[in-house]
Amino acid sequence: MGMPVLSRSHLRNMPWFKLYANPPYARRSPFGDGQEGAAGGGQTMAMLAALFDNPYAQWYADWQGARLGPEEALLCNAGSTAAREPDDLPQGRAFFDVGLAAMHTALPDPDQNAFLLFRSSPFGSISHAYADQNAFALEAYGEPLVIASGYYQLYGHPHHTQWTWQTKASNAVLVDGEGQSTRDWNARGRLLAFDTTAAADYALGDAHEAYAGRLERFLRHVLFLRPLHTGGLPVVVIRDDLAAARQATFQFLLHALEPMAVDSDARRLTIRSGAVRCRVDFLEPAALTFDQHDQFPEAPFRPAPNQWHLTAGTTTPAPAAASLIVLQPYRDRDEGRLLTPRLDAGTAGPALVLTAPGRTVTVLLPGPGEGSLRLGDLEAHGRWASLTLCDGQPRSAVLVGGRRLTWRGQDLLTSARAASLSCTRWPDGRQLIEATATPGTDLTAALGTPEAWQQHAAGPELRWQPGPEPLREAALAPDGQAPRPFTIERQPRLQQVTARADAPAFDGHAALDLTLANHGQGPLPISVRGGRTPTLTHTLASGAEETLHLPAVDLAGGTELVVVADESGAGRLGRLRATARPVTGVNLLPTALLENPANPATLAWQPTAISGNARGEVAVVPDGRDGRPCLKVTCVDPGANGTFGAILRWPGLRPARRDRHFRLSCWVRTPPDAVAGIQVTSRDWSWWKNTERLGDRPAWTETALEFTLPAGTDLTHVRLHMTSQRPGTELFAADMSLIELPAPPPAE
Repeated sequence: MGMPVLSRSHLRNMPWFKLYANPPYARRSPFGDGQEGAAGGGQTMAMLAALFDNPYAQWYADWQGARLGPEEALLCNAGSTAAREPDDLPQGRAFFDVGLAAMHTALPDPDQNAFLLFRSSPFGSISHAYADQNAFALEAYGEPLVIASGYYQLYGHPHHTQWTWQTKASNAVLVDGEGQSTRDWNARGRLLAFDTTAAADYALGDAHEAYAGRLERFLRHVLFLRPLHTGGLPVVVIRDDLAAARQATFQFLLHALEPMAVDSDARRLTIRSGAVRCRVDFLEPAALTFDQHDQFPEAPFRPAPNQWHLTAGTTTPAPAAASLIVLQPYRDRDEGRLLTPRLDAGTAGPALVLTAPGRTVTVLLPGPGEGSLRLGDLEAHGRWASLTLCDGQPRSAVLVGGRRLTWRGQDLLTSARAASLSCTRWPDGRQLIEATATPGTDLTAALGTPEAWQQHAAGPELRWQPGPEPLREAALAPDGQAPRPFTIERQPRLQQVTARADAPAFDGHAALDLTLANHGQGPLPISVRGGRTPTLTHTLASGAEETLHLPAVDLAGGTELVVVADESGAGRLGRLRATARPVTGVNLLPTALLENPANPATLAWQPTAISGNARGEVAVVPDGRDGRPCLKVTCVDPGANGTFGAILRWPGLRPARRDRHFRLSCWVRTPPDAVAGIQVTSRDWSWWKNTERLGDRPAWTETALEFTLPAGTDLTHVRLHMTSQRPGTELFAADMSLIELPAPPPAE
């Protein structure tokens, strides 16, 4: 008897879960077994794209380079589904049946996206799931910040059972130092509410059942404020409401890949990963002690990168507690754009006020239900609300689960029935409104010229006024070729401008000069990439015009040059001109990241075990050739005559339509009982090349090779290979380079 499996809702919804909960570029995959791994599943998404003609699933598959084989294409009845970036979708989504909410700032763009995942699941902590109800994880701008910690390497290994399964490994809450029940179907959570608007998302989880009677109430409110609402960077607000069965202490947990900088007096800490940071302010409870360590009760089954664990705990037992935690992810260069949070007294609970010069964001925090909330001139009737003032005037407003938001006696947002809506208005006349309400509901927004409308659909409905168009002309001028126009696209929900130009017929790397101007009244973040490969991120000040030089952008394989401008603040892209010329002889490895060894964020090389369970540690030291920085790899465990080393976090080279020629080089210094060399490989490891491994080199010595990268072959992995049989051996590597050579002259 046949089963109509393709009509089952869970199968049709599967692509959406993968898209939002584990985007194709994600560095980690919370929650549950395998959470320490990067996103995969491109092949599955390719099949789902074919089965349901889903363009967003095809975008996911394309991002990961997944293709259906002949048999899969036949079984899935594959047609020609065209990929579409998820820039027109709501950037937040909840999956109530499994208890997960996902909130993004810019889902299609890893250079600009910050995203939070929140779990409160009715399926308990059974099988491959953990005791992590009401836990969250945060990743931003390509870096994992607040992580789900621990490793799944061997099911039931002591590390797995004594750490990774446990609540203490998650970003959740302990009661008297105790967590939730493990391996327990009844250790349930519930996702009680989720609201999404263009400006902000809200999730509410209930996890009290998971604590085996120790808690009578554990409500966690998560507010996710997007840059178009804050006028700057995203802000995450965590609000906990806890009641214990008896007097208890409460511990609030955070985990990261790097040591956290803790200021106990200010109740503030900073999490770092690469060149990205997250500032965390604990505004409540008022009295907290902070403890940080990097220890597991049992080591992982196989060697693995270290992790750091922070506990912010109360010391005096009490029957209840409330937390207010503010997280702000940012790049190093954007530290000056952070808001300063403070707690203020409002009605029906406290209010959060975040300030910076010229900007104030006031959040009337969630109360017990829809009711009246007030702070000063701001009053709302709803579950929660927020208003951003820029230079004293309303810029953006959010009302969730309510009917009215009023400032200085003026109605800014109204609804005839309880609704969730937001309105953002920019100085140049742009206006973005999004509402979720019962069809037929009358709504108004009056941040600028009043606008009234009636809701048509039950789901999110978008209303967009683009304002005047400052960017009227944009072109790419390739060397020796006719200029190519940029195609300009605007994504209202993201407030991004994406400019795309077909790559010149260089089929290789190009040197670019990019002239950009910001005609807006705020900063304008810019990202540039060749195809999927991030090349540059930069922020233009208001009124600035700059010419940026990019020495080598990978335009192989007929890809596009893509420039993305984030206009969610008050910046506005007003000029875009580019020139391109083919280039060889430029080092394609990011060795400039080693130029500041005092900053651990510059370390792009990560330790790796290659064979025989050997392992080493990697550091940047100023002991290279001519006093320049270099890598030091220290043997920690030689294993069974094995090989250890370091692997470069690097986007790699795209496949070209022609053979290309390269020179791979590395200078090494080794003791008598060790050897070192360097390797490049394709993504699937079907193609590789190694330099000679050199040993007993007390003076710096070069190891190098020239090779041909065949047409259609990518190059994604660069690894240092080290071998030593003595723990503590130090090997040094400097001046790594991968240089494309000019094509040889044709044979006569």
